[in-house]
Amino acid sequence: MFAVQTELSALVHGPLARHPNMVKLLGLAWGSNPFNPLHRLPMIVVEYAQFGSLSDLQKRQALNSGTKLSICLDVALGLEALHRCGIVHGDLKSENVLVFPDERCYFIAKLADFGFSIVEKTANETVSIGGTWLWKAPETDHAIELYHLKYTDVYFFGLMVWRVACDGLSPFQFIASKNSPSTAPRDRIEALKQIGELVQLCELEHWYHDFTKKSRSSNMSRSRNQSVHKISTNSLFRQCTRWLSAVCGQSSSLDNAINDLFYRLLEPVLKITLQSSPPSRDLAEVVTVLQNGAGREPMYGRNSFFLD
Repeated sequence: MFAVQTELSALVHGPLARHPNMVKLLGLAWGSNPFNPLHRLPMIVVEYAQFGSLSDLQKRQALNSGTKLSICLDVALGLEALHRCGIVHGDLKSENVLVFPDERCYFIAKLADFGFSIVEKTANETVSIGGTWLWKAPETDHAIELYHLKYTDVYFFGLMVWRVACDGLSPFQFIASKNSPSTAPRDRIEALKQIGELVQLCELEHWYHDFTKKSRSSNMSRSRNQSVHKISTNSLFRQCTRWLSAVCGQSSSLDNAINDLFYRLLEPVLKITLQSSPPSRDLAEVVTVLQNGAGREPMYGRNSFFLD
């Protein structure tokens, strides 16, 4: 019940209800209660997302760099609006971003699911954050001070952007196993967050090549390697060919990423959002970086939704 009240308060708030990157409230309904069939639970009804969540979309199809950049900018603008209203989302991830058709960019992304959100003016001086552990900021393993709450959202956002860059896959699968292979995956991931190592590991050279091997475009690379393998005449030549192909392929894919519309902005964005010091995570700076890269301004001025 409390989660519904929290979500409702966010969706009916004037500036957020008008914002293009916030999901629209349609009404309330009564749903079933799995714990007590005699008592129904209130449900929030929001607009239908034709493309589902961002997670769903990336499972179905590969997005080009322009689309990835546009979607990440949409989410950043929605999050910025939320923070200006004194609300922290508390569980920002691809599953909680809905995607709709749009005339300008084909897709438009909107923030949704505010069940873990926190209204700063009604919160205690220290707050425990809920949300999904994989995408949470390192400081959320204990209660944090109220004025640091919004910075946890920025960390959530940084990991979401990284996940978008990995075509919906978790970026941790490309970096965590390389550091402490003897420990459990969750322990490795938490350790990387706590020591602030993600700021270095987010650099393309540390993960991009491994990602491309799992991406859809890797099929072409594998076909090329197989063709070279067929013309090899002896074991030594085959080994040299595979080595050269791997080295050249890795260098080529990294060069392509550096020159890519989206991936060339990725490192600056991640190095801001994944800082171990919460106040160093500057969402306004991230929005500026993404807007400059996308070459577009929001549909209206960033301040226009907060004017009477």
